[in-house]
Amino acid sequence: GCCHDVSVNFIPIPSQVTSIFKKPNDLSIGKPTHSSPPYGEQPFYDINLEVMSTIHEIKLWNTLDDPKNPANTRDEFTSRLFPCWVMISQKAFPLPMGNGDLQRAMNICV
Repeated sequence: GCCHDVSVNFIPIPSQVTSIFKKPNDLSIGKPTHSSPPYGEQPFYDINLEVMSTIHEIKLWNTLDDPKNPANTRDEFTSRLFPCWVMISQKAFPLPMGNGDLQRAMNICV
């Protein structure tokens, strides 16, 4: 039943069946999100997938641009990503998130 219609018990001649492999998709599209102000003490971005999901990969994207102001350091944008935590929980994180809530969120992660 993992790769074909389970109502078909026997296939008498060679037939094309759907593959076990399924193209990855973005589970976050259309889901509720919350974020903090971008320059807050503990900035965050929260995505509620609303249902239990199997996650094989998480990609984090960050800008590679140099600041337009020459007085700023070249790594001003890229250094903002660190430290970075990816937290996954079966329960929704408490909102609104603010100072001190990072530890509270970590305590409910799986």
